[in-house]
Order: sequence, then C-alpha cells, then structure tokens
Amino acid sequence: MTKDYKITKEMLELSIYKSSLPIRFAIATNGLIVTKINDVKHLIIFNIDPTKLNKWYPCFVSHNSNCVFASNNYRDLIVEFETKAFEKGYTEECRKESIIKKVENLLNCTIKKVEFHKIDSDEWWIKYSISQEVWTVYLFENYVVEIDNITFKQNDNIALLPLKSNEKWLNTGRFNNIEIVDNLFGILKNNINIL
Repeated sequence: MTKDYKITKEMLELSIYKSSLPIRFAIATNGLIVTKINDVKHLIIFNIDPTKLNKWYPCFVSHNSNCVFASNNYRDLIVEFETKAFEKGYTEECRKESIIKKVENLLNCTIKKVEFHKIDSDEWWIKYSISQEVWTVYLFENYVVEIDNITFKQNDNIALLPLKSNEKWLNTGRFNNIEIVDNLFGILKNNINIL
C-alpha cells in the first residue's frame, strides 16, 4: 500500500497493512475562531502563504513525534496513539492552549475569554510523509473557538468570513476571490447552522 488512507469504522478490527505501519504520529488541530460583529458571527480565516498556496485556512496547530507502535489492528493503533500522545503531553488542554497562543501571535492580540466546542468530525488517517520518508498516523480534529471582544487589524492575509447560510462563498468555496481550503470548506458546509 503506497497511498494515504482514512481509517474508517469498518476497518477498526482489520490488521494494519504491514507496508504502511506507522512509526510517527501527528495531531492536527483546527481552531475555527468565531467572533460576533454587529450580531453576525464571523470566522477569522488566514491566507498563510499567499505566494505558494493562496488559500484561506483556519488557525491550526500540529503536534507530532516519532514512536514505535505495537498494535496489530486499527482499533488498538488508535488507543495506542492516544496513550502515546498523552505521555508526550499532547493532551486536549495542551492543544487548546496551543491554538490560543497561535491566534494571539497571528492577530497580535491578547485573548481573555474563550469557549471551546468540539465538532464531531475527527478523522484518523495513515499518510506517507515524503519529507520524512515514513508512514504517520494522523488525528485531524476541529474545535469551534468562540472569542468575545477580539480586536485586530485585518489585512490581505486575515479576513472575517460571515457565517450566514445565504452567503455566496457557501456555493463557490471562495471568499474575496481566494479558495477556502477543502477540509475547512467541508466542515463549514456541514456545520454552518451550529457555528
């Protein structure tokens, strides 16, 4: 097996493909930063690399580590992953704190009051890292992060995406003529009424 693949519910009891046995893990945490302006909720989005990627992203952080997994099936791999992540200190609280620090850094602000809400959209993947030349087991997770009274200066690389069901971007996947990265767009389309 040389292609990346999602670990589905149907695969949990299956044996791990020996050709893609991971020796690294990573947690990718998206923070969907929501703030209210004039009674309309907005998502703060970032164009993190306008020259190469030129797409709108949520705020995100990643935690990873090399490790040896002893699991034979995917269910055990996920349990082992969670144990190893906890042992490394990559707890849910740590990941939330990392999101807040990154937002403060990106927006050059201090955040006083914040509420986190987990979106039930976790995905587990086995992916091959070309740069590291190893298989990695990933957890992709998403939080809505509601922040009151946040002030920052908008620019070409930071924007406020209105979260209303009649917005044009919901049909086009684009905002201000820039594509919204596909995983964020999918989350927004499927959760616009709960954001």
